[in-house]
Parts: sequence; structure tokens; C-alpha cells
Amino acid sequence: MEMLDEPDLEEEADAEVDAILMEITGGILGKAGKAPEVAMPSEEIAEEEPDQAHLDEMRERLEALKS
Repeated sequence: MEMLDEPDLEEEADAEVDAILMEITGGILGKAGKAPEVAMPSEEIAEEEPDQAHLDEMRERLEALKS
């Protein structure tokens, strides 16, 4: 795959893929335009820590299911 490391070859491959997609979809993809490039948030979404009351309730429910 050393050949794909060359920027010109990658651009040619992208152009060929675009041309094939345009042919297959009858040009519909060309009308859609490019998707916007949106940066993903760098911070991970932290899961909410269950509070002690919630944990106690879950333990009680678990014990009830066991018996």
C-alpha cells in the first residue's frame, strides 16, 4: 500500500470514487454538496455518578429479586 501514500495518487483515487458514485446515483450526490466539517468536542461526556440513595435503592431491588 505504499502507492497510496503519494498525495497525487490519493487525490486521483478520490476523484475516481466520486465519478463512480456520481454515475451510480445519477448525479444526485453532486447536488447534495459536501457535509460540513464540524469539530467534535474534545471532552468526553462524563456519565453521571449515581448517588448513594440510588445505589441503596438498586441494592434493595437486587435483594428482592434474589429472594
